[in-house]
Amino acid sequence: MGAKIKFALAALTAGFAVLAIAAVAPRATLASDEGAEIALDLSSHYQTLAGWEVTIRGWELNKEENRYDASWLDAMDEMVNDLVKEAGVNRLRLELRSNTENPVDYWSRFVAGDETHDSWAAHMYDNVNDNKDSHTVDPAGFQWSELDYKVENVVRPMQAALAARGEKLFVNLCVVDFAKGNLGSLDLAQKPEEYAELVTAAFDHLKRKYNLTPDALEIILEPENSGTWSAERLGPAIKAATKQLAAAGFTPQIIAPSTVRAKNAVRYFDAARRSGAKIDILSYHSYDWPKDDVRAAIAARAGAQGVATAMLEHLNADVGEFYRDMTIANVSSWQQWGMAHFKDSGKYLLVADLSKPKGERIRLAGRTRLLAQIWRHARIGDVRIGANTADPALKPLAFVQPDGGVVVSVIVEGPRAFSITGLPAGTYAVERTTGRVLAKDAGTITVGADGRAALSMPARGVVT
Repeated sequence: MGAKIKFALAALTAGFAVLAIAAVAPRATLASDEGAEIALDLSSHYQTLAGWEVTIRGWELNKEENRYDASWLDAMDEMVNDLVKEAGVNRLRLELRSNTENPVDYWSRFVAGDETHDSWAAHMYDNVNDNKDSHTVDPAGFQWSELDYKVENVVRPMQAALAARGEKLFVNLCVVDFAKGNLGSLDLAQKPEEYAELVTAAFDHLKRKYNLTPDALEIILEPENSGTWSAERLGPAIKAATKQLAAAGFTPQIIAPSTVRAKNAVRYFDAARRSGAKIDILSYHSYDWPKDDVRAAIAARAGAQGVATAMLEHLNADVGEFYRDMTIANVSSWQQWGMAHFKDSGKYLLVADLSKPKGERIRLAGRTRLLAQIWRHARIGDVRIGANTADPALKPLAFVQPDGGVVVSVIVEGPRAFSITGLPAGTYAVERTTGRVLAKDAGTITVGADGRAALSMPARGVVT
């Protein structure tokens, strides 16, 4: 990717961090309204950040040529480097397919070339019960090769890359049971104890083989796409899983319902809660392009129940949608979708060009650039604080860090001058991204006792 940008900028004055400004829409000239103002309120605290997530998915599933594609492994070090350093990703969705419980190892056959993409895909959710006892695992009835593949090639390198920066990777184990292809003989939705056996076996396997304990269990990906899964069946699965996991020594955060449509999330959440299930994160996807009243309803229900919220998948989502999820739904974590592909389609955070020399084959996708400007400097454990303005062209996000540092990101709808008030006094580093320049060092701003910083953006882009 050429010269690499800094992952984070250290505070120039003890206790204070980075000032980030993001501009997202072009305007012909710099607006002269220097009276535009953003007022910070350090006493107003909202959600605590839990990470920027990506699904472990690249071009290994080569649908066009109907085969497994190993070439993504050769570029994995560059992908991991750019996800961590450039994009600011610190969270992974590690998918557990329902066909993990099956006497046949279809994934190994696929990687070896003995299955085409189509023949492998026909068995992605083909699950077969290992035995009649949901509390006793028959090792021959479980195939861990796909899970191991993802851990060894993606999870562990990401862990190492973040550990080198003093951070911990958040791992979200997500059960996928879509109603596609051969569905097997075991309906997990109707057998909560069998569902619990599968996830507990997965946690145990990851702990024993890799000393890896997922931070969260996402109960089921998109229940509306998943056979007989329904709102009423989430609760029994959650209760059975948490009980078996706890007996095995595991207490992950529980994420649900992860509905395809955001408008369904509260209904599914309420149904699970009525059954007595405990949910820690109310999650949703945004494939219904929800209006903001839907986001507000999600935030209200989560707030009333004392749980966090998360938007955990929407292909083609952009920084404007991210802002609404952050400020209306109060999400603590957020995901667009996959890692990398050859086309800048809005589905993947990175774009690959294998014709270029090593070290230059991976770049941030177009929509990722603006998201990354915020993500790199707003980290797990930071808390969103009040940031208000009467100017609709300014969309501020402000965070206080665990050590008291303050980070401010402002999405600006075009070239514009404005000021931020309420900043702690100190010297702030400034970094700028535009359509042509990624994360350029733009010097420093010194904030005095009045807490005011005067800023401007000359073009569409991002400044930190």
